[in-house]
Amino acid sequence: MTSPQIPQISQAIQKLLDLIGPFIETCKSFYNRTLPILTYRRLIDDMVTFKPEDEKIKAAAAVKEVKTDGTIKISIVYLDAENNPVWDDGKKNDYSFAISAKKLDDELTQTFGDKNMILFN
Repeated sequence: MTSPQIPQISQAIQKLLDLIGPFIETCKSFYNRTLPILTYRRLIDDMVTFKPEDEKIKAAAAVKEVKTDGTIKISIVYLDAENNPVWDDGKKNDYSFAISAKKLDDELTQTFGDKNMILFN
């Protein structure tokens, strides 16, 4: 039995990377994209869709941050009964995610008002 030569393996790996590279970049751009507008409905839908199955979660907060380029970042943090972030069982990360948008719809803008946080019970 002969083993493959290293140059052949290297070429095969390169061909594979060439094939999947564009797919990986598309996935990254989709995940890191900035929405043209974030609606109140979309915010609620994402909060429900991505809510972890953890009985400690009793509430959520949406925290608004305006970046220097004008992009608005909304961070969603899931909270326990004392309004502390809920951590995964491995204690590696809290349950949170962020959505970036160029602007917020009127309903979401009015809900934030002059504050940078909305608390959802």
